[in-house]
Amino acid sequence: MSEENRPESERIPEAPAETPENTEPSPDPGLTPENHPADGGLIPVDNALLFDESAEFDSFFQWPTDEQDAVSPEGQDASGTENYREYSFVHAEQADRDEEEPEDSPGAPEGSLSSFLSGLQRKRSKKKKTAFLQRAIPIVVAIAIVVGFVLYVFRLQHLYFDNLTGYPPEEVFAATGIRKNQLIFLINRDTLRRNLAREFPYIEDIRVELKLPDTVHLVFEEDCALFYTVLYGEYFVISESLRVLERYDREEDVPSGLRCILLPSVSYAVVGFDLSFFDATFGSFLKSFLDTLESQSFYSKVNSMDLSNRNYLSITYENRLIFDLGSDADIETKFLFVKSIIKELGAAEKGTVTLIDNKKAVFSSTSRTQ
Repeated sequence: MSEENRPESERIPEAPAETPENTEPSPDPGLTPENHPADGGLIPVDNALLFDESAEFDSFFQWPTDEQDAVSPEGQDASGTENYREYSFVHAEQADRDEEEPEDSPGAPEGSLSSFLSGLQRKRSKKKKTAFLQRAIPIVVAIAIVVGFVLYVFRLQHLYFDNLTGYPPEEVFAATGIRKNQLIFLINRDTLRRNLAREFPYIEDIRVELKLPDTVHLVFEEDCALFYTVLYGEYFVISESLRVLERYDREEDVPSGLRCILLPSVSYAVVGFDLSFFDATFGSFLKSFLDTLESQSFYSKVNSMDLSNRNYLSITYENRLIFDLGSDADIETKFLFVKSIIKELGAAEKGTVTLIDNKKAVFSSTSRTQ
């Protein structure tokens, strides 16, 4: 029976029609002085404006069941959505476990040999990792303790200078670059030598002695000026080891008592550093020649040497006798010959003695003291 033919008492009341008042959304109040704090405080935000990521997150986990196909949570009521989410997460956790523990070979019954061996292998691998960590962690901790102890304890608190006579200790200390609380193992001998070479050229070497835990002794070896030479119109004071100690513009400024030594062309002459020659072999020859000469009894009275040519060497004795030695061949025998000639000539003779060989010499007198 149609609704029109039904009695009025049996008719189903119709729902009231929606009025514009029910369908119109409430106007947005906006940021008005009433809801906008004047003091710059927190501004409330309508929750409807915030993007809800839960639905997008839930739709990612869609796991069909045996009873029903997977459906979107949007089409379910509140209780259905909750059950769906719970079911999805259970399956997600199970999938993670399946990735960590791969299944046994297909067709292998539970409790089979392959399943047992697979489980045993996993247990052994886990035990190996645990054993490695048990050994490694104490070692790492011990290393950290040792390093921390060294960094904390072995720091410089006391510094001493030994055998430093030529320079004020305050000036030398300022040039070393050493600072209090510096780690004492970082004080380097070569670095100290480089720092002091130019400013303190008479310091030939430095020895670093550590007195644990916080004390350092610097033992200095000072050089001694023995010779001076003329290079390109300048006068350089040099040591026995051929280190340049000082430089002067005039010969009158050179300290007295030094022997003059004439040398061949020099490629490098800088205060605080060794002389460098164009002839790479000349340096070793010169040191050997000077060592041999110093061992002779008459060396103390040798005033000068001309070593500019290795084939025409000469020395001056007491500023009155010049000995032309020739080449450096058999130089020790020649020095013995010079010694005997000095005795024969006596203290009154002046002139030049030319050695022809190790047994013959020619004397040319220039004057004789009456």
